[in-house]
Amino acid sequence: MSAALGGLCDARLTSDRRLAELYDRKEPMEGAFSSCEIAINRETGRRHALRVVGKTRLEMEGKAEELRAAIAAMRRLREQPADTDTEGLHASLLRLHEVLASAHRVYVLYELPDLEGAVSTDLLSLIAKEGRLKESEARRIFTKLVLAVKRAHEC
Repeated sequence: MSAALGGLCDARLTSDRRLAELYDRKEPMEGAFSSCEIAINRETGRRHALRVVGKTRLEMEGKAEELRAAIAAMRRLREQPADTDTEGLHASLLRLHEVLASAHRVYVLYELPDLEGAVSTDLLSLIAKEGRLKESEARRIFTKLVLAVKRAHEC
């Protein structure tokens, strides 16, 4: 497992409890092979999205290389200067903050974008709440998604 992540972790945690000393964890959500929640840095008060991935499950499902590739891609995106952002996406993209690992889990923390005056939510929740979107809103969201995928593939 450690070879598959190939040094992509920023820090090793002595135990899973060490994370609780660094972050307050709120609003858990369950994903396909990991869980995600909001984590608030105890020192800075900044909010992060925290993805928790069990190492055993990664190995059993053969997803370690997939996680390694995703972390590497997010690092490349993070290292890209904001002044190269011609589409205005830099501020609204989920960006990698750090990767921590314990003996049993990998913790991937993402910076949550500061969207002043906007409620940050995922697209499925927005559609479930609002129902059918107006064409202008759907076009705006679709354009942002396409540009974000384009930008990620250029890194």
